[in-house]
Amino acid sequence: MLDKKYFEGQQNIGEGTRRGEDKILSEMLPWASDEYTATGSNQEVSHGLGITPASVIIALTHVDAAPATATVVSSDAEKVVVNVTIDNKFKVLVF
Repeated sequence: MLDKKYFEGQQNIGEGTRRGEDKILSEMLPWASDEYTATGSNQEVSHGLGITPASVIIALTHVDAAPATATVVSSDAEKVVVNVTIDNKFKVLVF
């Protein structure tokens, strides 16, 4: 793991260069949603990162309809859009 001193002053996060008050990568913690029941259509899940997540994981917590599929459709600084097979339950993890 890189020392925080490496990130002082200028940091490269995602596509741009950020300064000062921005989050240091080593301080970012993963965020997990509440459990959702899938509709079979695209569903928006809001997160509080304030930046586009580097990684998105869909965790199936209960599978009622097999075979189950889970797809990340898109993500931005406010939300993740996922599509999961109808009636299955899931959580979204972002970091």
